[in-house]
Parts: sequence; C-alpha cells; structure tokens
Amino acid sequence: DEDMVHVLDMTQFEGASSWDAFIKRYRYLIEEVEVAVVIIDSLTALDPNRRNAAEHMASLRSYNLKHGVTCLVLSQVKDTGDPNGGSALVHGADMHVSLSYKTASNKALAAEWGVEPKGQIVTIQSHKSVVCQIPTQWERVVHNELGVICLAGSHCGAE
Repeated sequence: DEDMVHVLDMTQFEGASSWDAFIKRYRYLIEEVEVAVVIIDSLTALDPNRRNAAEHMASLRSYNLKHGVTCLVLSQVKDTGDPNGGSALVHGADMHVSLSYKTASNKALAAEWGVEPKGQIVTIQSHKSVVCQIPTQWERVVHNELGVICLAGSHCGAE
C-alpha cells in the first residue's frame, strides 16, 4: 500500500534544532500515521559537520528495530567513492549498497558490455549486510521503461 511509504526530504529541516524537528516528524509518521517504510534523502543533511552522524544513525536504527520500520537512507558519495557522511553512517546501517558508474577502459570490455569504448554502465554492489548473506561482486543494472532499476538481463530490464 503506497500510504505505508513516506519519503522525507531533509532540506525541510534547517537550523540548530533540525535533528529534534526531524525526530518529532519521524515519530509522528511511524506512531500516528503508521508508515511502515521511510525513505530519507539524505541523513547527512541534518548534520553537515558530521559530528553526530554515528549517534543519529544508531538512534534511528534502534527506533526502527523497536517499531518494525524499514528505513532506506540515501547518501551521496564523494569523488573518492566513499559515502558522504563517512564510515559512521555505513557502520550504523544494517546494509550498505552502492550504485556506481564503470567505464569501459578498452575495446574488449566495451564489446563485452555492449557499449562504445569509454562508454559507461551502471552497477550495483553490496558492501555490508548484517541481515542476510550478500554477493560481493558488482552486477550491471539498467532502468526499465518506468524508471525502475533492474538487474541487466532480468525480465524487468530494458536492454
């Protein structure tokens, strides 16, 4: 049921009391509206200096476990490929999955991937999970006609 999913745009929480305002809204959504899945874009917006990122993620995780809530936290990455917000956000999460671009560095790789030389593909890779076993190799993904990300070659993928 789409009423059970809510996306929180973190730009609406500003100022020194942004974490308190966020938690108040979050608890309202879970306890009063009874939302079961929350997508947060992005938690690092609440802590631009990254001083409390680990504490915030840990308290959010504990609350979600207590209330049976699924929470997907989106985070940008730095030029180095490391998550914005640092390793504290990764350590506080149950699972860490990344989408990234890979470039065909030679003609053979480009031919294998079905792209032009120096062309790019999008990949997904699991880096950590405390809830299930995960494959560690990356997989190619594509967007289907609805914009949904699917594994390349799957029945929902657009090649």
